[in-house]
Amino acid sequence: MQRFRRTDAVPDVGRNQQAGPRPQRNMVISVDGHALPLLYEEDVLGVTVTLDDFLAGIDVHKPLDEVGSADALEVDPDAHLTPAARQLLPLRILGSNHRRLRTAHRPAIVGHRRMLSLPHALVKYQRSKADFAREPGEEIGDGMDYVNLGTTGLAVSRVGLGCGNFGGIGSAPEFYGQGESPEEAFALMDRAFDMGINLFDTADAYGGGRSEETIGRWLAQKGSRVRDQIILSTKVFNPVGDGPNDRGLSRRHLRRQVDASLARLGTDAVDLYLIHEPDPSTPLAETLGALDDLVHQGKVHYIGASNMPAWLTVKALGVSERHGLERFGWVQNAFSLLERGDETEMLPMCEDQGLGYTPFSPLAGGLLTGKYRFGDDYPGESRMTLRPEPYLRHWTEETFTGLERLSAAASARSVSVAGLALAWVMTDPRVTAPIVGPRAPNHLVPVAEALSLDLTPGERAEMAAWFPTGAA
Repeated sequence: MQRFRRTDAVPDVGRNQQAGPRPQRNMVISVDGHALPLLYEEDVLGVTVTLDDFLAGIDVHKPLDEVGSADALEVDPDAHLTPAARQLLPLRILGSNHRRLRTAHRPAIVGHRRMLSLPHALVKYQRSKADFAREPGEEIGDGMDYVNLGTTGLAVSRVGLGCGNFGGIGSAPEFYGQGESPEEAFALMDRAFDMGINLFDTADAYGGGRSEETIGRWLAQKGSRVRDQIILSTKVFNPVGDGPNDRGLSRRHLRRQVDASLARLGTDAVDLYLIHEPDPSTPLAETLGALDDLVHQGKVHYIGASNMPAWLTVKALGVSERHGLERFGWVQNAFSLLERGDETEMLPMCEDQGLGYTPFSPLAGGLLTGKYRFGDDYPGESRMTLRPEPYLRHWTEETFTGLERLSAAASARSVSVAGLALAWVMTDPRVTAPIVGPRAPNHLVPVAEALSLDLTPGERAEMAAWFPTGAA
């Protein structure tokens, strides 16, 4: 647990003082050398939590003993916590080098007769083993971090499991039935869940529906204890049939496809529902209106957008605000050392608007794993042997020169090339959770490596300079 230290003197308000106006004081704490301004409020009437899902900076099993004896904090066992807040307990703050979204403060720490608030986006969470529902004898890996998705109250693991290769290779019909078998997919999901990954990402068209079906069978085998911990994310847009209305983002298609996805996944609601890409043939108001209906019907909890340019995302947010509709809560685009186009507009926009960002292809289809050699044939069974087209533009001498430097930097840190490349993505303070697409359980080892690394802005800039800009 991080240690907190007060850096200025704040007069204590006696606990036995009579009820009356609650004085507020400015207070600063130091977290790993970073100064964080807090709002200090003495509440002589007791504590009631009405804070979305934010409880941070506190280990509920142990008061903070370095804030000062008069200001030691603890969670009041009689506090009226919301169910969502209780799900986040116990939490430990891990550091403050995270995203900075807005200057507005949201209450985040609640203690016995003390209330502190800090910008919610500076908080990064870690749950203990006890927070994961497990059958007796089952193990869970330590060290997974959890963050809120944008400004929602939903906590997701710092890495998501991409399930696009379950029963196919993405949405391409020519690869239906290929990719991971159900047994291989089950092993991947088992390993991911054991590591603490709670975000599983799929789409209605992946493998012609086989990906969702496989996840549904795995969840049915595991039971409600596991389903209650998993955040299911699926997408809609790509063709699921031969008819003219079997694709896109029309109201008709969205209503039909969400029901089809729920049936394949074997669940009554999808946690995260994304448009897979924009549909120029359907008005944004129609799409957002249909998504809003799905949220109010309880079939979808949150909506997001994938493969979106920044200008269209802003337009969609404006449509939602103008018509009082649910707004996109996060964006899912390609982002890696080789694909940095979103740094120009999308990431600053997400930061400004409080949107989450869950990038896919953080390893550029395996190019950033170090397993390829310029001028050599692709390794057998590799992603490049199946679907190389999205990554051929990166196959240059400049890219492979950068990979040599990345490999040397990884060796110096005693991690894999993939682990360091993934850490570069994850340590961007605007990134919520990259989506990784392992082909085997051991491909998740770089996730653990990336979680152990904390790259500085200078180190990230140096690594980025080794590669082309990656703008699309």
